[in-house]
Formats: sequence, structure tokens, C-alpha cells
Amino acid sequence: MPLKLVNAAKIDWLDVLRVQRLGNLTARLYKNNHTPADADTSANYTVANFDGYSEIDMGGWTAAILAANHALSQATPLVWICTGAGTPNDVYGWFVVVRGTNDLVWAERFTAAPLPMNQAGDQITVNPVITDASEF
Repeated sequence: MPLKLVNAAKIDWLDVLRVQRLGNLTARLYKNNHTPADADTSANYTVANFDGYSEIDMGGWTAAILAANHALSQATPLVWICTGAGTPNDVYGWFVVVRGTNDLVWAERFTAAPLPMNQAGDQITVNPVITDASEF
């Protein structure tokens, strides 16, 4: 029988992760048609470059709470806004690296990929959530 992590320990575990690791992450959008895989590195992702694009330092992770027997923490929403039509991109997803490095931590392909970032006002918002049930 597999071990069972109790609810209080789930919260403690996620708070340790939040304090020690999650505050040192940078989020990027990618524009190549790629589905994240276990053996990926940041080299598998082509960083978006539409007008107005920049990577975003992640922060504002909430203290872990328990919801439906899973610990979860949410970060401040990430918002990218296209400022012009000079360099259009189709964006397939987002990925996260350790700040100051290219060490890949996680990646997610958007369900409705690709998302157009082709004209001023096009916007992508990501609401990062990590739980004890996130795929590791």
C-alpha cells in the first residue's frame, strides 16, 4: 500500500516549497509547437518575442491552504500584453525557469494553443497554482 501524506503535512510540505523555491522563478511564453515532456530542458522552448513581450518574475505565492484534501498555493497572476503588430507570434504555452538561469522547472501547453499575440491589445493571462497533486 502506498504511503498516505496527511492533510497537515501536505500544507507544511507545500509551504516549505513555497518559501525555499517558488520565490526564485521566472515565467516565459513559448512560440514553438511543442508539448512539454519529462526530459525537456529550456532548449526545447522558443521564447516568444511579440511586441511588448518580456519574461515575468513570479512572486506573491499565497500560504498553502487545504482544498478538497489537497494543499495549494497560488501566485500573482501573470499577464502579457502585445503592444503592436510588428512581430506577430502564435503562443503555445508557458514555461518556468530558475531566475537568472535557464534551468527548466515546469511547462504547460495552453489547451487552446496556439493563442495569437499579433496586434496591440492581445493578452494572455496565466493564474499559477501549485498543489500536492500537481504532476511532478
